[in-house]
Amino acid sequence: MTAPAALPAVETTPGLRPPSRPVRAWLLTQAGIYALAASAAVERAITTTTPIARADVDPLTSVPGIRELLLVVGLVFAGVGTILAWRGVGFPRRRDLLAAPARLRPAVHRLGQVGAVTRGVMFLLPGLLLVIEAWTYRRGSFGRVSQDVRVTLQQPWGRLLLAAAALGLAAFAAYELAAAAYRREPPDDHAVGLAPSKPLVRPLWTVALILLGGAAGLWGGLVVLGHAVEAASPTSGRGPDQAVVAWLAGHRTSTLNQLSAVGSAMADTMTCITVTAVAAVVFAIWLGRWRESAVLVLTVTGQLFIFLLVTATVHRLRPAVAHLDPAPPTSSFPSGHTGAAVALYGCVAVIVLRELRRHHRHWGAALATLFVVIPLAVGSSRMYRGMHFPTDVLAGATAGAGWLALVVAVVLLPHPAPAPVAGRRVKART
Repeated sequence: MTAPAALPAVETTPGLRPPSRPVRAWLLTQAGIYALAASAAVERAITTTTPIARADVDPLTSVPGIRELLLVVGLVFAGVGTILAWRGVGFPRRRDLLAAPARLRPAVHRLGQVGAVTRGVMFLLPGLLLVIEAWTYRRGSFGRVSQDVRVTLQQPWGRLLLAAAALGLAAFAAYELAAAAYRREPPDDHAVGLAPSKPLVRPLWTVALILLGGAAGLWGGLVVLGHAVEAASPTSGRGPDQAVVAWLAGHRTSTLNQLSAVGSAMADTMTCITVTAVAAVVFAIWLGRWRESAVLVLTVTGQLFIFLLVTATVHRLRPAVAHLDPAPPTSSFPSGHTGAAVALYGCVAVIVLRELRRHHRHWGAALATLFVVIPLAVGSSRMYRGMHFPTDVLAGATAGAGWLALVVAVVLLPHPAPAPVAGRRVKART
């Protein structure tokens, strides 16, 4: 005799419950947000967009550090969009909302998959647009790329792209509505016979408060130090700082000029962005998770924001020697190149050491040593090229090292590192 068809597993498993009110409210809020975004995309597709007025974008060109800020924001949006789109491609089956009718589940899953990919793309494209704006930034030119994109979207194929985006966002809104109705959650892991998950060491809001407090402390300490250094040498032609830079300028050679140019370029804005992006992708592929990549991006972007805040408060003149590089409008204190080098290459060194310490200790130590030497070369090059005083370099290194230590201690170390992939393979063979 044929057994009757079994009900969905989620309906017969004891202990399952609907989502809590805050979770359901969040799902419904997301559905509303994406529905509004879809309607806005439809409106853009059927109406004429007014080009960006030059008066609306010119004031931004006088803001110090606006190019770096655009790069950071664009990188963050592009990174988040890439992660969301990648996760959308492999939209997990476990989120099929098994409480839904069996015939409806495949359609709900497909809606979620299409909508998740569209959501990621809608984060990725503005991020790339900001990066291009910053890359092509010139005084009085910000907004031209955005204006060209808006004009392009008014072409027939551009309107089709907007309509496709509207459909994708509407699909995700429908999925969130279905999630609010059909999602079921166990009260804990034991209710469904699963192994208990390890609790987080700290709640997310606690981590955010610690990082914000640490950043504020670093900013305050550097501002006090910067004003003290500025008061001790009120002009750029006095003090031992100037003597060191003047001595280096007096011993310049063509070979050292070329070497210092390479050293300084290793912490240029575009170099740091490129290295950060490549390293984040390498870590994600190598380790099979995004935590280390997120730590790297958080370290680099956080250090940049601290640097911009300090330079907006301290206004120290640059050394009174011939400058071998164009002098940016920011203050000489602290050295942004040195801070970025310490944060970026120091973070890479920490992650490499952490992951290779078990099976490839010597390789890890060699690579970490190389990454630690790079900030020393960057700081020396900036002083040699007449761009910073020694105290500027020390302050930049302090800012980068302080923020790196805080992020590693609060975000990375509380999560033990699993055995590296290579180590697991070797162990499996034996």
